[in-house]
Amino acid sequence: MPSNIAQMGDENPIKAWYNGLPPITRIWWTLAFLFANLVYFGTLDVTYLIWDQHAVFSKFQIWRFFTSFCFVGTWGQQGFGTLISLYLLQQYGKSLENNCPNTGGGGTVADYLVLILFCMLAHIIITVFVASRFVMGTSLMFTTLYIWCKMNFEVEVKLWGFPMKAAVFPFALMGLHLATGADVWSDIYGLAVGHLYYFLQEIYPTMYGKDIIHTPNFVITLCHRLKIGGGYVNPSAPAAASRGVPPPGRVRPPTGGGYDWGGGGRSLGST
Repeated sequence: MPSNIAQMGDENPIKAWYNGLPPITRIWWTLAFLFANLVYFGTLDVTYLIWDQHAVFSKFQIWRFFTSFCFVGTWGQQGFGTLISLYLLQQYGKSLENNCPNTGGGGTVADYLVLILFCMLAHIIITVFVASRFVMGTSLMFTTLYIWCKMNFEVEVKLWGFPMKAAVFPFALMGLHLATGADVWSDIYGLAVGHLYYFLQEIYPTMYGKDIIHTPNFVITLCHRLKIGGGYVNPSAPAAASRGVPPPGRVRPPTGGGYDWGGGGRSLGST
């Protein structure tokens, strides 16, 4: 038996699964799992993780910009919900990061990093100006789930064994949360931010021929230097093109077909 096959067979399946997570999803999932355990065992006070507007802007506790998105719950009475959130985070975070829309980085981790940062900023704006929230981890998780479902609307997924199209999966999940008394507002905010990203990245360029969301070159350069996700310094340069990296953005001429409210079929207003 070849040595590499033997090594694959001997590898711990949990280690193989963890190493198979793309970089951003791996960091996010690790922090969520770590915080769940630290809070449960009393090692870390959850008040140091949650969003606190006064602490952020008056005491400059800037880590809350990130930790409030990395806490999805703890164990005990919340344990089942936390377990489901961790599963959905790794499942759809991984799928979206591995097939991220190209906004300038060729669909690499650089584009996914911009996606996550954009959605985090949108959630913070909602928290500051619309509805005050302390933790936004499950909302951001739902955002990534919604974006993946919009991009893969015809893919069949299952919810507790019931098959359905990805297009309806977020709404079915919201219905389940509503029926079980879970925080459905977290899903609603996640859906709103996800659709905002999808509109600006997919619909707006189709309607007006202009891209709104761009991955800055310094983000692509950073990913390239850190050797994560296949980032390239300049995806539009000939050297990058020779690697098969698409040009930045997806600027397309207006189609004049109205707004496409779903995943397929005719556009609203078409004949």
